[in-house]
Amino acid sequence: MGYGKPQMTSLIVHSSLFLAFLTSLTHSANAEYRWRADSWSDCEKPYGTCGRGGTQRRNVWCEKSYPVQQSVPHSLCRNSGYDEPLQEQSCYKSCDTVGSYQVRWVVGRWSECQIELQGVDCAKNLGYQTRDVYCVYQITGDRTEDSVCASFNQGKPPTRQSCKYNCPQNCVVGEFSEWSSCDDCRFLNRSRTRDIIVPNNNRGKPCPAFSEMSPCSNCSDKYFLNFTPWSFCQVFPDPSNSRIPYNPYIGNQDRSFDCFNIRGQKEELSKCTGKFQPFSFRQSCIISQDCVLGPWQGLTTINQTCVSRNNVVKSGYLYQKRDVIQIPLGDGKPCGPLEEYIPIKSSQKINCPRTQWIMSDWSECKPIQGHQQCNTGIQDRYIFCVQIDQAGRQTPVEESECSPEKRPLSSRTCPTQCKTDCTVSIWSQWSQCKVTDCEMYARRRRNNKKTGQRYRTRATITEPAQGGQMCPHLSETQNCDPEPCYTWHVKQGVCIPQQSPCGVGISHQTVSCFNRNMTSVVDSRCSELKQQPPTQVQCVVSCADDCVLSEWTEWSECPRICQNNIFPRPTLKHRTRTILAKAAGQVSNCQATLREQGECPTVIECDTYTWQPEPWGPCLLDNPVKGCGRGERNRIVHCYSNLTSVSEVKCALEVKPPVKEVCTEPCPENCNVSTWSAWSECSATCTSANTLSNPSKSRRRYIEVHPKNGGVLCPSLLKEVKVCFDLPVCNQYQWNVTDWSECILHRKEKCGRGLKARNVTCLLNDGSVSPINNCLTSVGQMPVVAEPCYIACEDECLFTDWTPWSKCLQGCGSKRFRQRSSKIGSNPPPECSDMIKYPRYEPDICHCDLIKEELGGEFSQCILDPPKESSGLLRPISTSSKRDNPAPSKGEGKVCGWGQKIRYVACQSRSAAASIRRCSEAVSLEVKHCNIPCPNDCKMALWSEWSKCPSKCRPGIQKRSRYIEQLNSAGGRQCPSLDSTQTETQTRLCHPECSQYIWKAYEWSMCDSSSRTCGDGTQRRVVNCVIVNVNGDTTGITTEDNCAGQVKPHSEQQCRLACVGECVMSDWTEWTECPRPCSNGYQKQTRTRKIMRHASRYHPRCVETEDYRDCIKDINCVDYHWSWMPWTSCLINNGNEECGRGLQERFPMCRTHNEVDVDDRICTQIIGPPEHGKRTNDCEVPCDVDCLVSDWTEWSSCSQTCGIGESTRERVVVEQYTGNGRKCPSDLVQTKPCYPKGCYRWTISDWSPCMPQNNMCGAGIQTRNVSCLGDDGLPADPEKCPPDLDILVLKTEQKCEVLCPWDCVLTEWSEWSKCFVNCADFAIGATQGKTSRSRAIISQGLIPCNDKLWETKICPATDCTSFSWVASPWTNGKREVSCQTSDGLRVNKEACHGSVHPSSVLSCDPPCNGDHMVCNDTNTCGCEADFVALTDIMGQVVRCVEQNSTLSVGAQKKDSEEEIETNYWMYAVVAAGTLFIVFVALALYHMSDFFKNGPRPHGEPKEEKKSIGIESTDTATRISRQGNENCNVCSQIPVPVETMVTTSNGRTEIRVADDSVSNEGES
Repeated sequence: MGYGKPQMTSLIVHSSLFLAFLTSLTHSANAEYRWRADSWSDCEKPYGTCGRGGTQRRNVWCEKSYPVQQSVPHSLCRNSGYDEPLQEQSCYKSCDTVGSYQVRWVVGRWSECQIELQGVDCAKNLGYQTRDVYCVYQITGDRTEDSVCASFNQGKPPTRQSCKYNCPQNCVVGEFSEWSSCDDCRFLNRSRTRDIIVPNNNRGKPCPAFSEMSPCSNCSDKYFLNFTPWSFCQVFPDPSNSRIPYNPYIGNQDRSFDCFNIRGQKEELSKCTGKFQPFSFRQSCIISQDCVLGPWQGLTTINQTCVSRNNVVKSGYLYQKRDVIQIPLGDGKPCGPLEEYIPIKSSQKINCPRTQWIMSDWSECKPIQGHQQCNTGIQDRYIFCVQIDQAGRQTPVEESECSPEKRPLSSRTCPTQCKTDCTVSIWSQWSQCKVTDCEMYARRRRNNKKTGQRYRTRATITEPAQGGQMCPHLSETQNCDPEPCYTWHVKQGVCIPQQSPCGVGISHQTVSCFNRNMTSVVDSRCSELKQQPPTQVQCVVSCADDCVLSEWTEWSECPRICQNNIFPRPTLKHRTRTILAKAAGQVSNCQATLREQGECPTVIECDTYTWQPEPWGPCLLDNPVKGCGRGERNRIVHCYSNLTSVSEVKCALEVKPPVKEVCTEPCPENCNVSTWSAWSECSATCTSANTLSNPSKSRRRYIEVHPKNGGVLCPSLLKEVKVCFDLPVCNQYQWNVTDWSECILHRKEKCGRGLKARNVTCLLNDGSVSPINNCLTSVGQMPVVAEPCYIACEDECLFTDWTPWSKCLQGCGSKRFRQRSSKIGSNPPPECSDMIKYPRYEPDICHCDLIKEELGGEFSQCILDPPKESSGLLRPISTSSKRDNPAPSKGEGKVCGWGQKIRYVACQSRSAAASIRRCSEAVSLEVKHCNIPCPNDCKMALWSEWSKCPSKCRPGIQKRSRYIEQLNSAGGRQCPSLDSTQTETQTRLCHPECSQYIWKAYEWSMCDSSSRTCGDGTQRRVVNCVIVNVNGDTTGITTEDNCAGQVKPHSEQQCRLACVGECVMSDWTEWTECPRPCSNGYQKQTRTRKIMRHASRYHPRCVETEDYRDCIKDINCVDYHWSWMPWTSCLINNGNEECGRGLQERFPMCRTHNEVDVDDRICTQIIGPPEHGKRTNDCEVPCDVDCLVSDWTEWSSCSQTCGIGESTRERVVVEQYTGNGRKCPSDLVQTKPCYPKGCYRWTISDWSPCMPQNNMCGAGIQTRNVSCLGDDGLPADPEKCPPDLDILVLKTEQKCEVLCPWDCVLTEWSEWSKCFVNCADFAIGATQGKTSRSRAIISQGLIPCNDKLWETKICPATDCTSFSWVASPWTNGKREVSCQTSDGLRVNKEACHGSVHPSSVLSCDPPCNGDHMVCNDTNTCGCEADFVALTDIMGQVVRCVEQNSTLSVGAQKKDSEEEIETNYWMYAVVAAGTLFIVFVALALYHMSDFFKNGPRPHGEPKEEKKSIGIESTDTATRISRQGNENCNVCSQIPVPVETMVTTSNGRTEIRVADDSVSNEGES
């Protein structure tokens, strides 16, 4: 390995030299970029002023000097370390005058955007444009030196500026349409067209032809009759010639026509018309009269220009109109605008009057009658719309002025109080008997009066409401005799025998007086109550042969009995002792007292005393003058005993209810109403004799604040109505029509078709002439002025017009008739008398099947109108308040029961049978009855009685249940959830008088020795399971099963009656409690005893005075714990209500470790009271709330002003249903048909095709119809249509031209294309694009078309458009490749010019002849599925081997033994060379990046390179080998090019199958 060190050193040296080279390149590169700047412009100031504050500017750019001088981005100069020159600075503009030698700068137009970079098609913002700027004299315009203008301090405008040198955009067009047909021979050729998609721009290729044409071979023998336009209609030259009829409205006109072949060559007329010439070339005509309008009438202001709250200027308008004096006739000019709206321009910014909804305050919360949930009420309020003016004044206006979407709710639910009974907790334990007056204690004792008190309390859980049961008393007090305030405490000393060592002696004792706090006080305190004990007492030290007695037992329990007599009987307690050793032969020595009695210290009275408060008095205000506000109220509280008032001393002051509290008296609120709205418009604009009632106007005001707390009531008058007396008399107009003139022919004609005319004027009711528009708007369509007529020639049969059809008097199937008569001419031909050929009488059958019945849709929903007396705002679905109430309430009919379904049947006639009674404007109303079933709720049985309380000394659980009597139906309330027994169960807590069970052991009996004098024996005692009441008194004996779980005391034990001289020991004390938790042997119990008599010298000495034993669980040790019982059911109002807010209870239980319930006092003594968990819990049983909906609104006006429409009413859901409540109805909106009147409307047909047609061309006529149609679409009397002046003055005929085949013919303009922005611009924020449309030449004609074929305009773009090659799937080695937009639209191939065209033919060279080799779509060899390709050093596939298999060693040696050895070195050399090339490329890349952008910032996250282009479409996407289960050859094919995308900036983007890498290159 030693040879590696010099090589490593050499590598380090070369690397250092290479880095130094890079550094020098970097410095030299930095030196290439320099800032360049133009000279400063002259000082300029705005508005032509001079002095300080001027500005000078200059152009600054970054320039690269090597190898070619060119402009580059500013960032390169900034990164080079040089400071950027200023582009602007302040200056002083000289104010010198120019005098008569005034000069100025002349500025030329900017040149096209250019770029200095060579070989670059486009560069964003790197282009520049220039312009000529020179100085001239203003008077002469002669050019002079620039310094002349500069000498007068006129700054020279800039001559250069930057610009966008955008990328070139070729024109993009769509696909060709299908070829047109040559069947009608309308043109010389057939054609196909295409539309423009994107116009060319920025030096892009121009658009190709939008059409292609091909000659029509079958149209060479076609001829066309070409008409010239009719001449101008001229009046007759000699009106005075009486031989020619004359009318000022009628003139005559001429035209000519010729025959041409399809190539536009004139032919004989007969080739077009045949032997006859059926076309007229002269006719009578209506003399053209232009529309004549009167002058504009006075301007009327419609709103003022103002600024909205969003700073949007809303223009006001001035309105003016003018009268129609003469409607257009003939070719006269049509009427101009009859009305005009002129925007008001104002410099003053006036705020627009704004409207908003105003709400009154909410009304008082009222209970909803029949609503099941008693704690839910309803409130309502007034909602009205007001307009706010500039001064902020609010004036009520119509509700339509405010936004209906923002209308506030007019009702809401609110909480109300339910009827609730008071509930209280259980009584607490009696307090200790306390001294109320220790100073008076002795005196009261001497007078036999109780000196203390004890009490117990309970708390209010739920307050009474709405007439519920009131709360009982919350405290009870009893008088008692407590332990004395002061007691003697004696401490006895050692007994000292008078004659040692035993016998009678004296014991000294210390006597002290203590109070109840165990604090020493003066002895006189105790002396007043009890005589002071002696300081020394006689005692005995037992001798060896003395009788020995045990110590006194504990005093027995004092019975807690109450005494009411004046001289109460004292209660006693006792204690005992036993003989431990008898005296030697002296029985009398053991005759000491073995039982002792004493007086119990506490006596309790049986009477209880309670505090009873009276109702609160009135609130006494702090400020009575104000009449409301803060105050105080009082009440009297008495002490009672059995409804008898007693002295307050009897009741404990600690629990006395408060007698004062702070109160608040609400202040009265007066009613407040809004201002009056403006007077409405009068119900009529004029008066006439036909008016049934006087026109009137009205105004309203609304309640804003309801009166409260005794405030002033609202006024009753909220609407005022006033009669309009100052209206003018209505004008009456009518058309005045003269008789028809004679039939006037062309002046050169004697018979045939002509025109007749009449005069039509508009008259007022006084006979004066009025403008035509008054009759048009009030009477209707103007009668025609002229109509065609006919003058028969001498050789013609002439008849009158047919009379109208007669009426169908006998209904359907009958006949109607019409007739005409002959006009006798001078020489009628004989055939005119032929009645068959020329009938005079014609019958027809009345066809009733043509009568059309129009129904107003299907029948309406079942409509239940509310009773007239109902005026409530809201209504629940049901008024039944109990789930088990079977009877419907009085208001049940509001939501269920019988109703009506209706529909209208309108009859329209399509035949002449209009006289049939059924066919008229009137409509028939069809009604059928309907029924909405009333809902029936689930009915539950009554609750059973509560079960007995299972516990005797602690809280227990009681149960009750009920079952279903009747299931719900028709949407009634559902039944509650039931348990497995199909019943609903409730639980509650019960509190029996305490009967706890404990073991009670009585005194031990005397030691029963067999010798009756001394020796071993047995002691017995009674152990019972006793019942203990709440006060701890034993009230009885029960079975031992009730004390299970407690350690039972022993009822028998061994003992010894000491003999003379033996040691005498006292009884063992009780075993101490085992420490908890029990630990089975790790802890011990102890007990002790004392030596009562020492043994004589001849007997054994006294044994141990202490004893120990292990604590064993379940033997002598029991663990206890508190266990909380489950919550009871949530009971509302003590179970009297089914839902609402209620109470749950639970209690702790003392249990052993074996989960056996024991006396709670055991846990209290051993582990303390239970943790402070909640014993009661507020709860809520959600009510089965029925859906609450509002009343139906009033029926809306008909949706149609005519014809069959719909009227609607609606209601809203105020409260959704919950739980098992009744669901909301589905019909919150109801509709019913309505028919205010028949519908008639004006309709304007499209212009007819230009006539003539059929191998004719040239000048023609277009007509259109203005008709009054009924709602059946059939023509009706124009008088039934509403007057519309703009329609009534429309022209119905106009000149037109039919193009001849030899004319230039263009298509109609195409639709505007999608707004185009290339994706490169869009990616940097460009949103301004272009949209285009085009038209194509479909017939070139004799004269070439010079019309504009496409146009473009600016548009806002929301996305960009790109172009890409899209290939179809392979089929027999071929596929179709097309250029498409990102929207999938096929376009011309030039749009994808910048990307590689995918191959459309599958061909591999060299061919793929190996086994399992295939030619893939990149025209390279690959392998079939499940085969792996082996390639040579050039990357070509040489073999396909099976996947997951290897060649045998022999085969490898045989086939490639010589190649492998050589390939190792070759691969190594190639790898090393590749790594070196990659290293150099990376270095150069970073150098170029440094040159362009400067040092790269550190610590910034690298941005992922994203391709800008359009994703390939489905047709272009190749199926990858992972996703194609059916392809057997794709798995070994190299990843193909999936999509070649040409982005809008001309760059090629190749996308591979995994869409994770994009390689970009220049096109």
